[in-house]
Amino acid sequence: MREIRKELAYFLKNKYYVCLLLLTAVCSYGFRITHVAIGIDDTPYQYYFSEGLIVVVGRWVLFLLNKFLNFADFAPFLTDFTGVLLFLLAVTLWAVLFKRIFGEKVPGWGYIAFACAFISNPLISEVYTYFLHNGICIGYVCIAAALLWWQAGIGQKGKKAVGSYLCSAVAVWVAIGCYESFAVVFLVGMLLVLWSGRICGRTNAMVFPVLCGGAVLAAAVVLRSLMMSALIGIFDLGYLRSDAVQRSLTELSGWIFSPAGMADMVMAFKRLFVMYGVFGIAYLPVAVYVAACLFLVLYGIWTAVRKKDLWIVLYIPAIFAASWLLVWVEGKVTLYRSCQFLPMFCAFGMLLAFYALRAVLTRWKAAGFAAGVLAAGLVFNQAADLNQWFYMDYMKYEAARETMDAIALELESGYDISKPLIFTGTYEIPRSLIQAAYVPIGSDKYWRMKRITDKVDEHLLEKYYRGNDVWVAQKPSLSVIQWGMSAFEGNQELIQFMKMHGHSFKAVTDSAKLQEVSRRTAEMPRWPKEGSIVEEAEYIVIHF
Repeated sequence: MREIRKELAYFLKNKYYVCLLLLTAVCSYGFRITHVAIGIDDTPYQYYFSEGLIVVVGRWVLFLLNKFLNFADFAPFLTDFTGVLLFLLAVTLWAVLFKRIFGEKVPGWGYIAFACAFISNPLISEVYTYFLHNGICIGYVCIAAALLWWQAGIGQKGKKAVGSYLCSAVAVWVAIGCYESFAVVFLVGMLLVLWSGRICGRTNAMVFPVLCGGAVLAAAVVLRSLMMSALIGIFDLGYLRSDAVQRSLTELSGWIFSPAGMADMVMAFKRLFVMYGVFGIAYLPVAVYVAACLFLVLYGIWTAVRKKDLWIVLYIPAIFAASWLLVWVEGKVTLYRSCQFLPMFCAFGMLLAFYALRAVLTRWKAAGFAAGVLAAGLVFNQAADLNQWFYMDYMKYEAARETMDAIALELESGYDISKPLIFTGTYEIPRSLIQAAYVPIGSDKYWRMKRITDKVDEHLLEKYYRGNDVWVAQKPSLSVIQWGMSAFEGNQELIQFMKMHGHSFKAVTDSAKLQEVSRRTAEMPRWPKEGSIVEEAEYIVIHF
């Protein structure tokens, strides 16, 4: 710990590092912090924390933290601001991790670019708008600490090595107790550390450290399962199992034994090719990821040939296999909100570029200036893109609030609001608000994507059609109203959304009744047309 504090101080005492990283954080998250937007998962916070549903899905860390720090109540500015502070610490710890390897072979500007590119990656918008950001800021801190301890354990023997590995396992345990996808971040980070060491000319063992890292991860997974079982028993949460999406390894890997398992796997990798490759034509974070992948592969092969080191080549497919571990576990493509390794990987690509070009950058000042301009341009574009998605999230929240306010006012002015409400139909966000999340069919970008996907499967791109557009970004186009109509018990979360804006109604929670009413009202006029609200003997129906 003393060594880590010294290494942290190296960055924190660097005024250029601190000022530029803070500036990047303000530009990237300032709008989000200062503009409250209530979205998916923001309404059932009491259900998650007071009743304990978050434990049953495996995310026990935030549940226990809430016992000491009360954030179960909706507190947007505080939680968003705290999240950014934790994120600043996290990217600095990651900079410490890679500085141990590259050292002074990467100029100081390279580590600044790494940290700024990490924190500004636009893919973070896919998860940051969820309640408490799904704990990703804590997760990034813990995985960086876990890798530092694991790295220390490699160079130690006896009890010191065991102690370092135990600390690493505990840190991973906490990280995957926030969000299970951090198991992938640990594996990818571990392989990048070993690969980078080889790139830098170190001849350390390559197999034994991986085995130790695997043991660390296995111990963390076991601890997570034990913690879940213990908390479910202590707080008597077993009754919530039917309401939760199970996220243990046995439940997630159930697809393997299904009749369509192999076909599902083939389709999962086809979708992976589209989402994390082809969509780079239209979605900036994917474009940056593709560029980072290409550079890592090409530079790795060139270095392996130059150094005659086969390990450098062998580790490249291992890095990508670890990156997409969840595809093998779940049998489906990883959603953007669960792809926590990608911002780190893209930032590493920039760091690797500074290392690869170090001779040119130190020899010619013009080259160094050009590299700084290009890095600053990428960070600026990422921050601008991140702002766009946060602004879109805020605008669609405003549209949802105005819609539900209008419905509430009409109900309060002419209906018996002592009756519970039933919302049916399908709510669609005004497309003009979220058009940036789509690529119009027939556009130049569409044809560029289709020419590529048709070589794999002529119907592959069709799986992302939404009306006359291709669905590129995920979370920005999801509706809190549509989610609130079906999450958990009936329309209860949509009713809670209305309560958070001053309107008190009751919900029908009988699933059989909801299904019967939904079938019966399928042909009703859609809100806000006349006849879209119908008062019946027991309840009031509002049809979208």
